[in-house]
Amino acid sequence: MNHLVVKDDTDEFSDLCDDVLADMPPSKVPRLHCLIHRKLAVHDFISNSPVMEVNPHLVKQIRGSLLGHLTAVLGNDGLAANFMLLHLLSQVNGRVDNLAVGKLSLNLSCFSKESVSVFGNQITLAIKNLLPFTHHIPLTVDYLNAASLAPRKDYQLNRLVTGVLQLAEGSHLTVDETLLEAGTLNSVGVENARLLKDLMELQKVEYDFKYYKMEMATDVQLLILSEGKSNILPADLVLPFQPSSVDSAEPVAAEALEAWRWYLATLRSLPNSIEPELQKVIEDDLVAARQADRTLSSGDFSRIADNGAANVSELW
Repeated sequence: MNHLVVKDDTDEFSDLCDDVLADMPPSKVPRLHCLIHRKLAVHDFISNSPVMEVNPHLVKQIRGSLLGHLTAVLGNDGLAANFMLLHLLSQVNGRVDNLAVGKLSLNLSCFSKESVSVFGNQITLAIKNLLPFTHHIPLTVDYLNAASLAPRKDYQLNRLVTGVLQLAEGSHLTVDETLLEAGTLNSVGVENARLLKDLMELQKVEYDFKYYKMEMATDVQLLILSEGKSNILPADLVLPFQPSSVDSAEPVAAEALEAWRWYLATLRSLPNSIEPELQKVIEDDLVAARQADRTLSSGDFSRIADNGAANVSELW
């Protein structure tokens, strides 16, 4: 007896979404049953984290020693060290339309290929020792033209293929632009440059599902090392790097590293609030800035507010 099977066009798409592994028995594909789950935060990934009470005196003491360490790493450039600390403490605290409030991307400029070989390595190592999730991109034309930055869905395997920018919440990404030379970007390179820019400005990563694309919110700290101001990645703050010493940073005791990691993770986990006095200072700064430059955008105002809150709250 012959059976007539009627199959419309939508069945072909449905077949792509079927996971053959889901039909296999547990003996072939083990199942994992979750009874209780808890979302992990950054401080959960810090090993040997000391248990300390958050009090102003202790926080100020740890902040001072960490600032001294960053100053040494940055060749005694105290201004760069202060903004590096603010950068490491920044995070997305909220979103208003397409504006990610609280982020502070940092572009350290005036690097050369010689200086980045010394200070770039020191900065990368210091950040890696301080934060649990770090990633480094040596940006070149060849890299942009070939890298898979966006996560994409492979319908043949029915799997989401990881992209470079699929980073954990609270990750730190350092982009070294000093290797970037003149060249031509292909379509992949243009798309990758756009993805990096969107990550920096919007704190969003675009997932490619072939038939459509979906934006996912993220929270990634971005640091750019470049010779001049980056034209590809417009950071919130561009600061000329001006070291006065080329001495290598001294080894750090394990106890100090643990205290600094605790400081960064704990302060980022604290709730944010603005006291009326501080709010008045920020409002005055915004009015003065708008009077001086009528072209300021909402993003510029957000950066002024974030930096004003951080600078006035000297305790942190």
